[in-house]
Amino acid sequence: MNEARRQAYLNLIRSLLNCPNGEESQILQANSELVDAGLVQVMLEEANDIRTFNNLNDANYLMNLAGHLMGNHNNTSINKSSVSTYIEFLI
Repeated sequence: MNEARRQAYLNLIRSLLNCPNGEESQILQANSELVDAGLVQVMLEEANDIRTFNNLNDANYLMNLAGHLMGNHNNTSINKSSVSTYIEFLI
């Protein structure tokens, strides 16, 4: 993975972490060219980095989103409120 692609993934991840609840699917669709195994890999790496700074909510959100993307992200809506159940389970 080249540095430009990695930076694009990081920008997309920041957008997802900062977007209003419910806009995740729109952001992913608008950036569909970046939704691939590389994005999932970078999401998991970022989740681990974020976790080391004790930001468990964002780390768990990214891990859940990465897991969701490994499945089929087109059939289910993604939003931060649905992740709260998974966060509680993971903690």
